[in-house]
Amino acid sequence: MDEHFVTTVETALTRAGVCHAGATLLLALSGGADSVALLHALCAIRARRALIIRAAHVEHGLRGESSLADAAFCEQMCRSLDVPFTCDHAALPGGMIAPGAEARARDARYALLLRRARECKAVALLTAHHQDDQAETVLAHLLRGSGARGLSGMRERTTRDGVAMVRPLLTVSKQALLNALGDLPYRTDESNLTPCCQRNRLRAEVLPLFTREN
Repeated sequence: MDEHFVTTVETALTRAGVCHAGATLLLALSGGADSVALLHALCAIRARRALIIRAAHVEHGLRGESSLADAAFCEQMCRSLDVPFTCDHAALPGGMIAPGAEARARDARYALLLRRARECKAVALLTAHHQDDQAETVLAHLLRGSGARGLSGMRERTTRDGVAMVRPLLTVSKQALLNALGDLPYRTDESNLTPCCQRNRLRAEVLPLFTREN
């Protein structure tokens, strides 16, 4: 794991006020490159900052065997890293192409993750949203007609239903994150490559146009 990446994560957690001895941090672990990179960074700083790291996975039930394989991968990885792990099955109907699937999956995921955070008395629920996700979020808010607050994008620390949420990777690009991962294994959600929801279309079609311009 790249040391600069680890330092970036540690600095962000310190800035958010959740990197202190005895603090329990619950990571939302999907098995994708983003959350896997964050998990390894957390494990790298766990001992020197006396942190308690836990991971929670939500299997939505929308992608069949592939979704179950993601859950199994996360469980095995956490076992190898000595990280307590929980998996909840949302059992959502309809598959990824069903109307409103993205929103239903997001709502179910956060409801389950927040419940797990309260159960383990975590000082924060960590998500692996990064710089590219931030750009997609701002574009989505722009399309929806958001005001200035929405156009500022996600914040590094927020509170949801009484639980602190911290996003320590918002200053890190997807490419930098992949570089930090190196040869460490992770899962790829094939549904992210299809135009089944607005975020995927923004990622695949709109952001490349902005990148070519700037």
